[in-house]
Amino acid sequence: MNIINYNELNDSFFETLDYDVEENVKNIIKDVKQNGDSAINKYCKLFDNCFFDNFEVSEKEIEQAYNVVSEDKIKAMKKAVKNVRTFAKRQLNSLKKLDTKIYGCKLGHRIIPLESVGCYIPGGNYPLPSSAIMTIIPAKVAKVQRILAFSPKIKPETIVAAHLSGANKIYKIGGV
Repeated sequence: MNIINYNELNDSFFETLDYDVEENVKNIIKDVKQNGDSAINKYCKLFDNCFFDNFEVSEKEIEQAYNVVSEDKIKAMKKAVKNVRTFAKRQLNSLKKLDTKIYGCKLGHRIIPLESVGCYIPGGNYPLPSSAIMTIIPAKVAKVQRILAFSPKIKPETIVAAHLSGANKIYKIGGV
């Protein structure tokens, strides 16, 4: 093991790739605004090696996912949904509206749910249904009205978990 002390680091340690992420993201957003679904499909192909006629997971696909996923896994997911919901409710209840005055200044905070959220659920080679449960349930408990789930190379387990968690819509895209 080699121990490096902070004061021994030189500038080369902090060098990064010369890759302008912000500019690339701006270009992707511009392309999607101008070209819609065809641009999204272009980036799905580039980033996830996928192409879709329809990005949204259909009711039929949800039904098929339930038919493929074992009853034991569905039972475990339902238990996880219940546990996460219980915790999220307790967590939300611990957050309170705050109004105070300090040196004559009125300070505070309010808990206001977002109208809409997008929950990214990693896909890749292995399904991560826990990511769906851990992102969608807190949003539901917080009374977010519109919850969209996104997962590249989506697996049946992810579809079931997103559905059980209460996502309003599930999309089989990610990177873009």
